[in-house]
Amino acid sequence: ALKTVDMFMMETLAPQDNSLLMMADGNLKDMLSDDELEKVYALADFHVMHRNAVLRMKPWLLAAIFDSPRPLTPFAQDNLLMKQAEDFGKEVVGIETAAAHFGTMDAFSRDEQLLMLRAVLKRTPQDKQRDYEKLIKAYLKGNGESLARLDEEITGSMLPPELWQRMRAKLLDERNVLMAENIMTAAADKQVFAGVGASHLAGKGGLLERLKQAGYKLSLVK
Repeated sequence: ALKTVDMFMMETLAPQDNSLLMMADGNLKDMLSDDELEKVYALADFHVMHRNAVLRMKPWLLAAIFDSPRPLTPFAQDNLLMKQAEDFGKEVVGIETAAAHFGTMDAFSRDEQLLMLRAVLKRTPQDKQRDYEKLIKAYLKGNGESLARLDEEITGSMLPPELWQRMRAKLLDERNVLMAENIMTAAADKQVFAGVGASHLAGKGGLLERLKQAGYKLSLVK
């Protein structure tokens, strides 16, 4: 599929300014207990991240990274697709700017972000692997509604309901509107391969539904 397109679109390109990933002030050493810090260090090692950088990273972003049962290294799926697209000589762009992508959750207070991080630190590797396999199974079946339900079941159960609803609105609902617009703008005059996190596909406000409403014909690739 990558060979047939003009452009590969991923959620965002790597930021040129690493300050987008970091807290403007503060250090997790002053915010977490000794036990929580030990878990942070262990997960930083697992994901091949420098500890000093991790201690200054935005807590919500750390939570997203640390919830993966597999190391989020440069060999993650979107980066592999990007490299392959580049090898084919395709144009590679971000659906979102790096500033928009990594600033998504800045509206949440430091305490709220720490709550997200602490919820992830409580999860065992077995919890993460179990939920990952549920998501993969739903994805491979092309079942968008199951993906949406699993988001509620997995992430929704980790957080207070009011915080989860605001988090969902920021991470998915609001971004889906702009993502769909940017993909369709690019697809108006180019053949496009767009790769996004599966949670963006599902639900009434998801990318699949938005593309259908715009007149695109969609089919599942098996």
